[in-house]
Amino acid sequence: DDLVVFENLNWGNALYVLYDNWVEVSKRSRIDLIKGTSVKFDRFIHTEGWEDRFEEHMKDEIKKRGARKR
Repeated sequence: DDLVVFENLNWGNALYVLYDNWVEVSKRSRIDLIKGTSVKFDRFIHTEGWEDRFEEHMKDEIKKRGARKR
C-alpha cells in the first residue's frame, strides 16, 4: 500500500519507486520530482546495471517491511 513502481521502458529513462502518498506524488511531473522536493522517492536511471541496483533496493525494502510486521 505504500510502495509503487512507475517505469518508462525506453533506454535512458528511469524507473521510479514512490512511497507514502504515492497517489498524489504520481501526479507530479518527472521534472518536479527531480527538482528536489520533500517527497521520498527513489530513481533508477536506465543505464547499465540498473536492473541489479533496483533488485538490491527491493530486497532491502522487503527486509525492512518484513521487520516492521514482526
